[in-house]
Amino acid sequence: MEKSLFLSQIVSIGIIAYPVIFVLMMIEGDAVIFASFFLIFSGILDPATTFLVIFFGAIIGDTLWYHVGLTSEPKNKISLWILNGSSKLTSKFDDHIKDRPFRTVFISKFTYGLHHLILLRAGIIKSNFRKFIEIDILATVVWIIIVGSLGYASGASFELVKHKLEHFEIGVLAAVFIFIILGEIVSRILRKKI
Repeated sequence: MEKSLFLSQIVSIGIIAYPVIFVLMMIEGDAVIFASFFLIFSGILDPATTFLVIFFGAIIGDTLWYHVGLTSEPKNKISLWILNGSSKLTSKFDDHIKDRPFRTVFISKFTYGLHHLILLRAGIIKSNFRKFIEIDILATVVWIIIVGSLGYASGASFELVKHKLEHFEIGVLAAVFIFIILGEIVSRILRKKI
């Protein structure tokens, strides 16, 4: 695939791309996974290294979110107010976390803004950490495969129409934009199922 100036800059970053992906996975993952697998198809990122970086970034990030919930003892009035406010929003998920933990964690991975709240709540209600991490590992692998496949397939699709695009960057941005819109639609549907 012919690389544009923008993609050439990503390639020139080299090994720095992987720590950036790792950190971004701790914050929010769908778009990062999608774009990373798009770049794997383009030959810019190494598939095995990228998968491992995404996987460990997600697991370590999820573990940190769980532990923030676990250690969320209010230290002052502001933190008590935040904890009480967030508890009112997230306590309705307690039964789901206890009774259907895999389903809850898995669906939350596809739901923008909900996943980290579920992880915090799992820590707050002191869910069994070993069970939580086992569930999270399986849900994360399936999530990466699904979203990564969409990113990879988008890369292949844009390969077919690249001659019609002035710059490859437009394809990357369009693919991510379409993915985010579709993700929001799926997210709204899945919120009703939790």
